[in-house]
Amino acid sequence: MKNPNRETASNLEELPNIGRAIARDLHSIGINHPKELIAKNPFQLYDQLCRISGKKHDPCVIDVLMSAIHFMEGGEPLPWWSFTDERKNTGNGTIDFSMHRTKHRLLNLSPDATDVVASSEGTLIMSIEKELQTRSESKCELCGATDELGVYEVPPTSDGSADQCILACEICRGQIENPDTVDANHWRCLNDSMWSQVPAVQVMAWRMLTRLRAEGWPQDLLDMMYLEDETRAWAEAGSAEAVEEKIIHRDSNGAVLEAGDTVTLTKDLDVKGSTITAKRGTAVRNIRLVQDNAEQIEGRVDGQQIVILTKFVKK
Repeated sequence: MKNPNRETASNLEELPNIGRAIARDLHSIGINHPKELIAKNPFQLYDQLCRISGKKHDPCVIDVLMSAIHFMEGGEPLPWWSFTDERKNTGNGTIDFSMHRTKHRLLNLSPDATDVVASSEGTLIMSIEKELQTRSESKCELCGATDELGVYEVPPTSDGSADQCILACEICRGQIENPDTVDANHWRCLNDSMWSQVPAVQVMAWRMLTRLRAEGWPQDLLDMMYLEDETRAWAEAGSAEAVEEKIIHRDSNGAVLEAGDTVTLTKDLDVKGSTITAKRGTAVRNIRLVQDNAEQIEGRVDGQQIVILTKFVKK
């Protein structure tokens, strides 16, 4: 955990939990010096960032902002996930950071992520990061990198436990949180990590492959990937949450489509990347909805999972 001299720090990346991606985001909203964070409201900074970038960022960004403001206002350096519960309980209001610091003094929580702390019930709780380091052998669970690792809490309903977090490098975290910076070639690493037995890793692999499916090769990996129903629901819930407005899928007649429906093709469709032609009148059963695109659904034709435009199907 970084612990710079807050009086002399001049670079945002010197602060605890602030890496290149978050520093770049802060620059975009006019925060260029660590001292400019003092007395700022993290929720307002987050809202400003979403407006400036034109997209909804992961709410965990708020936790990072809270940790940086807490430090610059005199608090000890704490991992960003220490602020997650406070963010969820506070909503879009003003944070009482003095109360937060008092709570962590009572728990005797060290800024060293490898420390073990005692809960109010006397139960020893190993820090999340230490658990994840052990689980991942101190490697990014997505790309295998060993530098600049940090905890990423998998949205939308993570309880902060290791089972619902992954250890990821700054590059992976930055591209997850900032879709405009995604380098598709970087994510070819998912060819390996998609086979992880850890549900949280499976969820993030599925979401990134889904985001990149237009590249072609991610769809091939998705076709091979198997998720348990509960894990698939978690993956889809987080993907859908990133869409601010509810997306409604409709067939060629305007009927609303639901996951699991059976539809019929209304014209012959050539399947890209294969010699298959999906014939008009073919029934496609148990369809899935593409969460971020109202014009696309998924279905299996001749044993192959394909993406189909809704204007070419009827319910």
